[in-house]
Amino acid sequence: MDELNYKKLVSITNELRFAEICEILEDNEIPYLYDDEEIYLRLLTGFSNYEKSIYVREEDFDKAIELLVYFTEDYDSENLFFDEQDE
Repeated sequence: MDELNYKKLVSITNELRFAEICEILEDNEIPYLYDDEEIYLRLLTGFSNYEKSIYVREEDFDKAIELLVYFTEDYDSENLFFDEQDE
């Protein structure tokens, strides 16, 4: 069985922007995973200021970055954190 390698695409604290990015990825048929640092707080209170990280497959990473470039040009990119990528 082939092992899938995922790469961190972005970290975000804004729930609305998180949902929009996930929708962009889904619309472009890019599978993703996310890591919610404070899911218990979100379940108890309905919100959390902790960041979520979105991961995509390595083979989809360049396409996902390109989509996010257009997203950040069109919308406020506050609370959107890109990791430094190793070249």
